[in-house]
Amino acid sequence: MPSWTKSSLMRGALLGATLVAAVSLSGCDEGDAPLFPGLSAAAADAVEITRGDSDLSFERDADGWWIALHEGRGRADDELVEDLLDLLARSRHGDIVPGGQDQLGTLGLANGGTGRIVVTSSDRPIIDVRIGSDAPGPSQVFMLPEGERGVFVSPDGLADMFRLPFDDWRDHRITSFELPDVVGLELVNRGEMMVIVPVDGRWHMTRPVDQDVDKRFVDALLFSLAELDAVGFESRRSPAACGFGEDGSEGLGSVTVRLAIGPPQSVLFGGGDGDMWYVMRPDRDDIYLLPLEFVESVFGDVTAEPPSR
Repeated sequence: MPSWTKSSLMRGALLGATLVAAVSLSGCDEGDAPLFPGLSAAAADAVEITRGDSDLSFERDADGWWIALHEGRGRADDELVEDLLDLLARSRHGDIVPGGQDQLGTLGLANGGTGRIVVTSSDRPIIDVRIGSDAPGPSQVFMLPEGERGVFVSPDGLADMFRLPFDDWRDHRITSFELPDVVGLELVNRGEMMVIVPVDGRWHMTRPVDQDVDKRFVDALLFSLAELDAVGFESRRSPAACGFGEDGSEGLGSVTVRLAIGPPQSVLFGGGDGDMWYVMRPDRDDIYLLPLEFVESVFGDVTAEPPSR
């Protein structure tokens, strides 16, 4: 038998025996103790995920939102970041791999492993975990926490979450509000402003003329804007290169929804590139992508020429 085959069989047998032993220990009383007792979504204010050539960093801003730090600053998917923290908090001492410290190479944890997850609070590390190869459970990986004398099996789902591409961690929601809270709508189309307000169950225009407007059009537009999600992001071009004004103003136009509760929510429409259109929020750095079909439902027929500023 070739030497590499013998070696592979021996590693497989050792790993199998290790996992059987790990399962047999998971029922111990101390096994229910949290592996990271100081970890919670509320306590964390920064997360770093090291994955070789695709590292990710997140931090909370002054308002408590998670911000993704990658080629600038952009809103992260708060729910997904907190799901990661909750998942790590479910790690238990009982999921230890007996003899794991002697098998770092076999478990993918030698020389830094496949990556690292560091969670901090006020610049103080709460956890620092080296990530290894896949464990046999559903989307599990082997973990080597800093300061712990042992290798552990992660909770289900960590392997898939650890490998998510950056765009999956970003907040795709551009606008979000409740329809009954709308007290006004401002639409700027190629420099011309239209102001619409609700009056006795109908929609009434106050600018540029004083008249009622098609209720179906306004209702459909607000319904689309109430939970408007981007289909993608532009990370390589500047706002000016995407058809927005040098001062951050809109290119094609803008839509602003005024609310009874909370600040107004505005969407700026820059230039187009094929069947996609660049849009921004004036209070964010992200450049989002929306389908041309949606843009034309708001502004009518437009010419989608790639911006070349």
